Amino acid sequence: MTHRPAASFAVLSNTGFKRSVAMGCVTEFEAVLARTLGAPIVSGPQEVPPGADVFCICLSSGDVERRRRELARLKSSGSRVVLYVFDAWMLPELLLQPKRGLAARLKPAPAPGEVCDLLCLPFAPAIEMLAPLQSEIRLLHLPLAVDTTLVRGLSDDRPLDVFAYGRQPPEALAALETAKGPAGTPRFVYRTDHTKVAQVNDIARHRAMFWGIAERSRFALAYDTRSAPIRSGPSFSFVGQRWFESLAAGCIVVGHRPETPEFETLFDWPTPVIDAPEDHRDLPALLDTLDADASRMDEMRARNVAAMRDRHDWRHRIDRMIDALEGRT
Repeated sequence: MTHRPAASFAVLSNTGFKRSVAMGCVTEFEAVLARTLGAPIVSGPQEVPPGADVFCICLSSGDVERRRRELARLKSSGSRVVLYVFDAWMLPELLLQPKRGLAARLKPAPAPGEVCDLLCLPFAPAIEMLAPLQSEIRLLHLPLAVDTTLVRGLSDDRPLDVFAYGRQPPEALAALETAKGPAGTPRFVYRTDHTKVAQVNDIARHRAMFWGIAERSRFALAYDTRSAPIRSGPSFSFVGQRWFESLAAGCIVVGHRPETPEFETLFDWPTPVIDAPEDHRDLPALLDTLDADASRMDEMRARNVAAMRDRHDWRHRIDRMIDALEGRT
């Protein structure tokens, strides 16, 4: 497709005031946007070229609230604003239930239609919740994705057994801690609970480490969000970022698929995931069985990596964003 001239776009980044581990996904999307559209990445609205269309990628509804008035000013000055929110489950509460109290009455927040022209959300239930706003702004269901150029998904150098990043059922991790591999040696399980890491000093280096470990792991654990401990979260099941990242990295994904029709739509090729046993104590034996069938694992890996590149790279999502912004969808 043909994009508009490079000077027509700008990416308004939130990285400057938020350096949590989860921001790695956001910065990668921002980078792909900048390269694809030839757009500058700016930290404040004053750096946006006059009249440029603005893409603002937010991790959470809190980021939207922080940028709300700035985006409204950009929109009123002639820019078209495209907003994408990763953790979109709290956004309906923010946009549909205005704050109350004296401060809110004295300085009311801009209405959703004053903030953006196109609101892109990765989860269909969130889009459905925001249906009352369709008369004010365009809503686009735009699933999560990944920059597939950052990882060697077809690498066969995989000395690590299991990539267990993010929230995981503690019973599954406990079963792997004491399990031996086929050769009788302990399994190498890389475990990071990023919810316990307040921030990282260098997001780019952290993500380079993340991808390096992922592409050197044979298996990755991924479960429905509601299968893992979480203090607060969505009321619905969804396909999270870890599914896209693990498949793009060439890991054989073992776990419990999210209980949402979106999963079957997004990953509709044969065997994108191996279903984990209900009894977590049987998980090590399943991995042994899979390890013994190298040809099957190679076939699954090649199919998964190709599908992620051809269907779930951020570049495909950007095409849809531009089409929606221009009214072509």
